[in-house]
Amino acid sequence: MSDIPPPPPPPEPPRRPEAGEYLDPDDARTAGRLYRVGGLSTATVVVTAVLIALIVAGQVLQWTVIGDARRFLDGEIEEDAFLTAFGPAALIQVLFGIGQLVLATLSIIWLFRMARNLRSLGRDTRWGPGWTIGGWFVPPLVLYLIPFLMLREMWRASDPEVRWGPQHQEWKMSAVPGVITLWWVMFGLVPLLAFFAPTVTSGALSLDTSVESLAEQLVDQATLTTLLSAASVVAAACWILIVRSLTPRHRAFTGE
Repeated sequence: MSDIPPPPPPPEPPRRPEAGEYLDPDDARTAGRLYRVGGLSTATVVVTAVLIALIVAGQVLQWTVIGDARRFLDGEIEEDAFLTAFGPAALIQVLFGIGQLVLATLSIIWLFRMARNLRSLGRDTRWGPGWTIGGWFVPPLVLYLIPFLMLREMWRASDPEVRWGPQHQEWKMSAVPGVITLWWVMFGLVPLLAFFAPTVTSGALSLDTSVESLAEQLVDQATLTTLLSAASVVAAACWILIVRSLTPRHRAFTGE
């Protein structure tokens, strides 16, 4: 008989954890329970920067159009001339709307992945992954209170100085940067002015009215539009800062 020992049995595949079970970072990566967020954060920052450029360009065009709207209402220019001047501003609005949809999709995926990572590593967060989607649609919609609270919690829970596992609760005492609150004020609170302005029923221009009504709406909303555009630029800049600071903090915690 041969003295050659039998080959060792093949290694068992890593056990995939049950729902709600936490692992240490190394085991979670092996089991495929941790998501990468670095690439998503880069795309989110780029799209946000593009939106800032569109806001600024749109506001500059808006000031020109408002002047043409006044001249049209005073009878100094014809309807066709006013509509020609309004065309580029309307195109900017369309492009901005598309960009907002892209940014919302990227941001929700980014937040969802971080929320899943935190739960997988034993952080007993109040706001689970499902809230990264539903939180944006819970009334009162325009306040975005739940996303604001989620960002604060994610910042704390991603503290790389606090070890993973539910037995470690020190992360709940971590300080939260003020840029998150500033983002919420500019993104969730300042736009409420549009609902209380006496000449405005919504924050967007209505394109299904007469040309005269459109011109009057542009003139009446000139100050409000400028204020909302400035708030949007500040909110977008804050979002870039949040993404660029929270992402490396979270990656340091998960070991990405």
